[in-house]
Amino acid sequence: MKQQQRKWRIFKQGRTTLELSISILVFVALLSGVAGIWIGLMANIPMLIALVVASILVWRTTLKHKVTRIALFVIAAFIGVSAIQGGIALLQGALDQWVQLSWLAGTPFSDYTVPGLVLVIVVGGTGLLAAATVFIQREWAVLVSGLAGLLMAGYEVVEIISIDSKLGNALPTALGLQLVYFVLGLVVFGLAGSLWMREYRRQHFHHLRHVSHA
Repeated sequence: MKQQQRKWRIFKQGRTTLELSISILVFVALLSGVAGIWIGLMANIPMLIALVVASILVWRTTLKHKVTRIALFVIAAFIGVSAIQGGIALLQGALDQWVQLSWLAGTPFSDYTVPGLVLVIVVGGTGLLAAATVFIQREWAVLVSGLAGLLMAGYEVVEIISIDSKLGNALPTALGLQLVYFVLGLVVFGLAGSLWMREYRRQHFHHLRHVSHA
């Protein structure tokens, strides 16, 4: 028989020691990724260690669809951290030698302040929230992941439409990066959609059937 694990009350919900450990490791991984903005690549070492250990612990839980959730966590965390790092670099002017103001001609923006804030707060913030909640078996957590994927893909679509025609020689490099993050956004949305279809669609159809027969 399996030994009964101690339950911890976190935000009025019971969490086993294993589940609490996973949550702490997820937080450490995300915090290390964000800290890399100021510390540099050395912050990636604790982030990778936390990711590996968290993934191992997930396999020891009774969590449904473990592979999908681990993939969602890794990609959403990467999107969130990358968006925050890129947005802050835009706001601080660290990319001025590569990103030109002339590219914004014909757009509503006179500089990269608003795009940088959107990248940090909206895209990056939602990505980190998705990564932080992906192991919570609640429908809203799956929907957050889907939203994070759509926001990432949508940001790249707007960027491609707005500035790519003005990039000149920088177009191949920029378009390559845009397509990578666009695809990653679609992957997150697809994984979240698949998770929702397998775990929550039946509940909604059952509810609709019940209403129609009432």
